[in-house]
Amino acid sequence: VTVNYADNCSYTDTMTIQYKNSPQVDLGNNRTMCEGDTIGIQYHSDSVSFVWSNGSTDTVTTVTQQGYYGITVINAAGCKAPDSIYVNAIPAPEVNLGPDTTIYSNQNYMLDAYNSGAKYFWSTGDTTQTIVVNSEGNYWVAVSKEGCIGYDTISISVYPDCILAVPNAFSPNGDGHNDILYARGEGFTKMEIMIFNRIGEMVFETKDSSIGWNGSFKGSQQPVDSYMYILKGLCISGRSVFKKGNITVIR
Repeated sequence: VTVNYADNCSYTDTMTIQYKNSPQVDLGNNRTMCEGDTIGIQYHSDSVSFVWSNGSTDTVTTVTQQGYYGITVINAAGCKAPDSIYVNAIPAPEVNLGPDTTIYSNQNYMLDAYNSGAKYFWSTGDTTQTIVVNSEGNYWVAVSKEGCIGYDTISISVYPDCILAVPNAFSPNGDGHNDILYARGEGFTKMEIMIFNRIGEMVFETKDSSIGWNGSFKGSQQPVDSYMYILKGLCISGRSVFKKGNITVIR
């Protein structure tokens, strides 16, 4: 610069400015992750030092949630350069197969993974949104949407077969074989049996499957004859049982 401060009088001075190159830094394009996942953003250089926006000086900074992540790079000349990227967290598809369920024997039960348009993979090997099952077991599904995966599992159990019956004859003759008539079965919670003679008189009744009829009524052995029975029960599944028929007393 030259300064003129009087006629034919001036003063000149110079300054040297040295240009120092700034460091180059590029974290790349914005990234996407699935909610709940963990990803790493990496930067490495032997010629510069750097610090992440979270204060870390590691080569890789760990990302667990959505947001901006930045870095400041410092070269040997002391020049700085920043860069940042945005990490977008996509929620995984919500998958709910419902509560664990008990079905009747041979009943078809549909499982729906919802999330229309997604990709599905079931433990059965099916790849459709819905499947139909009719046997007990644990069933799971993985649902993939926009690159993120959601899971759910359901346990299906089957009510035991409900059987409740009485034999059509017995011989209460005291020989130790087939002397007592019982109502037998499985898969029931309640039962009641009533036995009637030919004139409609009830000669036996019980609601306890461990108690049977010994062929007597009011202390007297009943004659050889055909007796009508009514058998009622309640299955574990909630289904009601009602049967009626004839029992023959043999001596």
